[in-house]
Amino acid sequence: MNKNKCPLCNNKLVDIVYGMPGPDLFEAYEKKQVALGGCVIYEDEEQPVYHCYHCNKDFFKNMKEDIDEYDFISHFEKNVIVKLIDGSMVEGFCESFTRAVDSESDLPELSISTKKGLIGVTYNEVFEIEDK
Repeated sequence: MNKNKCPLCNNKLVDIVYGMPGPDLFEAYEKKQVALGGCVIYEDEEQPVYHCYHCNKDFFKNMKEDIDEYDFISHFEKNVIVKLIDGSMVEGFCESFTRAVDSESDLPELSISTKKGLIGVTYNEVFEIEDK
């Protein structure tokens, strides 16, 4: 994955800078050459390091991004490779999109047709999804 490009829209990513901005940094922010992350730096918590101004989304160093519903359903009717949080992979064709209704949530779900049959994947199970 190219860390200079947004994994959602392929536009340029800028670095997120933390701490109190001086005049030069604030000028770079106004030109959208950097994003400001705030003055608080957490030593024991990972913070985003990249920002996409087009999507208005932040990304962590390993580019892990919570997949929002729009991005998730954009894979409908496409061949995909899905990396699940548990480390397993699902590869196939996204046949349908539904909203899974269970006792705990109302999550979007893709039905993926694989060689082993139809598999339903909700977006809270997904680490990464990409078109094949």
